[in-house]
Amino acid sequence: MIAIIAILASMLLPVLNQARAKGQASHCSNEFKQLGVAFSLYREQYGDFLMPHKEVVNGVSRTWYATMIEAKLWGASGERAGCPVARSAEDLNGPVAGMGMNASYFWMYQKMNRIRQPSVLILGGDMYGWISGWGFKDIHCSNLGKGGYPAFRHTRRANFVFLDGHVDTWGEARFPADCWTRPAFDCLYP
Repeated sequence: MIAIIAILASMLLPVLNQARAKGQASHCSNEFKQLGVAFSLYREQYGDFLMPHKEVVNGVSRTWYATMIEAKLWGASGERAGCPVARSAEDLNGPVAGMGMNASYFWMYQKMNRIRQPSVLILGGDMYGWISGWGFKDIHCSNLGKGGYPAFRHTRRANFVFLDGHVDTWGEARFPADCWTRPAFDCLYP
């Protein structure tokens, strides 16, 4: 009897692990979808201007995530946002886990109509690397030696949100090989 239970458990465990991995990938994808919606809401509220990566408000510099949390556009529930598979101590050190933002494209205030193809411009995605206290990484072409590489943590795939708000899951082979060596304002623009 015990042998039968052990055999059944050994057959079911891989299936249960696969189901859990798919659920985590779906949860992560939904987090990025919410991020895309939040960026769209910001744009609608501010005359089609894209949310800048960093801005100075009353003499205080703040980044996109602080702006979103303060405006209750994203992450306002107090729960950690981001990928449920990101488990390193660095990823878990703040309100966002395992996410990266394309900082190369959003340093300046610019309008959406200046973007040639919003459906191919990567806004953010599953990334390695972090900034102390926040659990995410800004992605610049110039800081890739400090992390900021895609984290293919969902059965060798990673989720990416694009400027038009859609989310796609890419494997390593689909990610542009020269993405990190393009000029700064073309980075993450396949």
